[in-house]
Amino acid sequence: MTRYSLVPHLQSTPTLETIFAHFSVRHFKPQTLNPELLKVIVEAGTRASTYANIQATSVIRISDPQLRQEIEARCFKQKAITQAAEFLIICFDFNRFKVANSQAQLQYSEVFLAGTIDASIFAQNMMLAAESLGLGGLFIGAIRHEIAWLDQQLALPEYVVPIFGLCLGYPDEEPLQRPRFALEQILHTNSYTPISPEQLQAYDQTLHTYNQKYLHKDGEWSNSTAHLFDRPANPEFVSYLTSKGFCKK
Repeated sequence: MTRYSLVPHLQSTPTLETIFAHFSVRHFKPQTLNPELLKVIVEAGTRASTYANIQATSVIRISDPQLRQEIEARCFKQKAITQAAEFLIICFDFNRFKVANSQAQLQYSEVFLAGTIDASIFAQNMMLAAESLGLGGLFIGAIRHEIAWLDQQLALPEYVVPIFGLCLGYPDEEPLQRPRFALEQILHTNSYTPISPEQLQAYDQTLHTYNQKYLHKDGEWSNSTAHLFDRPANPEFVSYLTSKGFCKK
């Protein structure tokens, strides 16, 4: 019996309606979350697909206001971290493997990849569950820029790595959805078809129009997002991963 079945008063929006209504929430109401509701959301995460039943995810709830403020300061001062009702750290976790089997060979890059995929699917289940229950959320990837510091603060053992944060709460905004690439650029049949300059230009114009109309700023994908990695991206991350026992081979 799931926790959801034990809370019959919860009303959940249908799946497709929830998915297509998604937007990232950066402003939250000062309203707390019922602890039972949070448990339902996390349990929804546990029902996500998991490679070979590895269940390689742990969630750390950050309830200490001071710690949340420190994390916010190290994550480009994203106010949602302290404003949201809940802030969770999503980790991929192979420490349980070492407890069960001291001979487990966890140093391979494939293990890191499997754990990252597992934890990401888990977190997306949580996000969809939260949104279906009237909440909103925001994933925080910036925690990886101070990952060694965060690791120490959370007292993480070997083989446990935090990969992103998740803010959850009641939205205090309703922004319009940002345009995505057309399905023709996403869905390929039998082999990959590169995007053409004309297709990219069309999306650039769509996004530019959206940004000017709703965000009052210029911005095309190819002269903004596409340059996100013009500089080294978190170059210390590999050494951190090897210190945790991963990606040595």
